[in-house]
Amino acid sequence: GAGAGAGYTVNVPLEAADSGDRVYRSAMQRIILPVAKAFNPELVLVSAGFDAALGDPLGGMSVTSGMFGEMTRELMALAPNTPLVLALEGGYNVEVTAECARECVRALLGEPPAPPDPQLQTLSAWESGAMEHADKTLAEVATLYAPFWPVLAAPP
Repeated sequence: GAGAGAGYTVNVPLEAADSGDRVYRSAMQRIILPVAKAFNPELVLVSAGFDAALGDPLGGMSVTSGMFGEMTRELMALAPNTPLVLALEGGYNVEVTAECARECVRALLGEPPAPPDPQLQTLSAWESGAMEHADKTLAEVATLYAPFWPVLAAPP
């Protein structure tokens, strides 16, 4: 944003090669949720694109459907009396998009998350290395936006 809107568009530039559940969880906890809470919205509108999902041919990321559900639950908990709208926006693998959307709807309905796929445990080792780069990026984002959102100046 510019002028009176400066700082209200918060971008978190994540590298495709570094972006899985741990990175997204960290971005939510360190940047997105603190800013959203400080903003105190009257409506939360999510452009729910799933091109970051594991298996999407264009996004090149590895966010699981369970993580999309988890992020939905976190947004619901952030402002429990605030309307939350998820608008399907993208995803380029029909099966993957459907699975991610299903997990978001499960969250909206208050259903528990689906059990994690045991094959996804191999991502944990890969994500450990990805966190080092992501931590640096998230620290830079926090520093950039801290003048607009003092909550980001606090240590994570």
